Amino acid sequence: MAGVFQFVFVCLLYLINTIRYVLGALIAVWGLGTLFDAGWVPGIPGWPLLIGWIIFYSLPGKAVIAASGARLLTAGMKPGIYKRGSWTHLRMWAAGRLLTFMQIDNLYGSPMAPTIHRMFGNKVAKTANVSSEPSVTGLATIGEHAVVEQDVDVQGYWIDGDTVLIGTVTIDDRARVGMRTFINPNSHIERTAEVLAGSTVSGTIPAGETWGGSPITKRGVAGESWPSCTPQEIGAGTLTGLEKPLNGLIERLLYNGGLLVVRFLQIVSMSPGFVLVYPQVASIEVYEEVFPRLLLWISGLHYPYGRDLACWCGSGHPLVVCNDLARASILHTALSPQQYGLPTSSCSAR
Repeated sequence: MAGVFQFVFVCLLYLINTIRYVLGALIAVWGLGTLFDAGWVPGIPGWPLLIGWIIFYSLPGKAVIAASGARLLTAGMKPGIYKRGSWTHLRMWAAGRLLTFMQIDNLYGSPMAPTIHRMFGNKVAKTANVSSEPSVTGLATIGEHAVVEQDVDVQGYWIDGDTVLIGTVTIDDRARVGMRTFINPNSHIERTAEVLAGSTVSGTIPAGETWGGSPITKRGVAGESWPSCTPQEIGAGTLTGLEKPLNGLIERLLYNGGLLVVRFLQIVSMSPGFVLVYPQVASIEVYEEVFPRLLLWISGLHYPYGRDLACWCGSGHPLVVCNDLARASILHTALSPQQYGLPTSSCSAR
């Protein structure tokens, strides 16, 4: 039954992906019709597409889907020892797959990260600096001004043979956990303690001490190379312009603006191809003629008469002939206007 559940759940995840692909295609159709007045696309209202984009494409929308789905799947989950393949294990597995599938890792390490962790049911202080993936079990606790670096595993579960151990992960105030550290279930990192990168934490790390390695061992006193307080605690009067912490709202706006720039760059990267291709089909009024003509035009990059045939194809001639020509280009058949008894002068002049 475990395999059946996993198969069905993965199919549901790909169903969400299918919805996103269809939505993306509809947004492209809306853009062609509204922004470029393409005659071969149907008119589509923009508001439903905007709502769909917010839900399925935007980071806040994907975060809400991941968090709400994980909370439903792991409702009532408690620390304990469970059988592998049990209902508890499958629910935890499904919540983890949903989080991975939603791809919200751009929010980790940002000012929104503590909020994301709390959305999954974890107890995370607003001043914590968290760059790791949230625990889908909701059993993690991270204190004030604690630092959790990238790829730290705070999931709080371990699979050993046919046994699944689920436990709590507690990181107290001002503790620091280095990147790619694995924290075992029921571990406790006490106040101001420091864990070096790449360690495996088990049990309790005493306050004010530095530990590291796998197996983990004591390395000395914590915090010797770190400032004794945060910029907010020092006070703006003694800091230079670059040292002063940003206002919380401004910091969030800057991070979100940076994420929008990254998304915008993806659109910009497609612009050269669009500028090159769209003029070839801008004058077409029938959708069915678009792709055969494009195919012939692209074949003209490799075969001398492809562009001429594409031009003829878009000049009001029967669609069946146009499709035949496109098929010929796919099969790399020799293309020549004379083969088909077509004039080339008008096309060559375009």
